[in-house]
Amino acid sequence: DDKMQIFFGQQDVDYNNPDKYAFLNWRFDNAFAPYDGKGMMQLVFDNFEMGKAYMSNAALTLCSLIHSQNGNNVADSLIFPILFSIWHGIELWLKSGIGAIYLQEGVQKSIPLGHDLFKLRDVFETELSNINMICAQKYALEDVDNLISEFKRVNAHFDFARYSSDNKGN
Repeated sequence: DDKMQIFFGQQDVDYNNPDKYAFLNWRFDNAFAPYDGKGMMQLVFDNFEMGKAYMSNAALTLCSLIHSQNGNNVADSLIFPILFSIWHGIELWLKSGIGAIYLQEGVQKSIPLGHDLFKLRDVFETELSNINMICAQKYALEDVDNLISEFKRVNAHFDFARYSSDNKGN
């Protein structure tokens, strides 16, 4: 059949020639555990890797804008997908960090759900404090914390970079 395939299923992949494909989860399935809601190590790893993917997308797009000197004013179109990627990347990294602490410390809690970056930052900071690692927040995460504070200052929420208005029409 000469018809072009748009989507590939498991049966369509030639694992002897993996360079032909790009899958979202290609780097994620490292067999730490099946994700069944109980595989915390796999979830921590997956969230970290997906966070890297979102942040890499944002960084590459920003570098491209700088290199092109914003030719044709494309920044106006790309800034919201860039900010969405940054927000979501940080969210996934925070969830990964929280999960890693729970895993390391044997805490039987679920990683908080949702997209509330401010709540996730607070939970992460609390968990770092609980294991006497609050210095990591100050030194290793200062730039991320500044960015989250700036999002909070302008009252940004997860949907700010996805839709032109909220569900109330604002």
